[in-house]
Amino acid sequence: MGNEIKLIEGSVKGDLLTIRKTDGAQKSTDTKKLRPGVFLSSMLLYVIMSNENGLGLNKNYDYYAIAEEEGSVRMGSAFVQKKEKVLDLDAVKILNKFKTDSKKDEERYFVFVTEKGQVLLMRAPDKNIDVRFTKKREDAVKGFEFDRQHMKIVFGDRLPLESQPEVLKPSVKKSTQKKPSKEPAEESLPEKTDDKESGDKKAE
Repeated sequence: MGNEIKLIEGSVKGDLLTIRKTDGAQKSTDTKKLRPGVFLSSMLLYVIMSNENGLGLNKNYDYYAIAEEEGSVRMGSAFVQKKEKVLDLDAVKILNKFKTDSKKDEERYFVFVTEKGQVLLMRAPDKNIDVRFTKKREDAVKGFEFDRQHMKIVFGDRLPLESQPEVLKPSVKKSTQKKPSKEPAEESLPEKTDDKESGDKKAE
């Protein structure tokens, strides 16, 4: 954060989580015993989809997950709200509340995914941030320098696709309709709303 540079590495062996932290000057190591069912927070969607209810609407999932940026286990809950259109595709809207064990740290995200679990849009209303698929890499990095060599260091040979992701490719079905002359309008994304009330509903 700010000018602070910190490296966090973690490893799991059995039910033990070992965290190594360094800021370049000082190093520390901490070992914690994990409670059953804990997973990496980035794997939340896979955990939901492996549940017998999957992406069933009005389902709430309470969980404990490792916050990778902290190296600590935090509480969270995910509520599968409703179906919406995103980029002209059918999607399911999920409200994810993470770090709910601390009001100061709590984070809220709305995640829009296809029935196959492909993320189309992630929205953090409290931070006014949208993360979404784009049809072309140029659209994703517009205004930023893109260095292929630097990206290969991070991702190896699996660089982000040169063209649109498979999920956004048009259907192969033949159509007699003329192709639109313009890209899909911004309106194809869900309208931004606070959703505080709808997000607090619990499954019956």
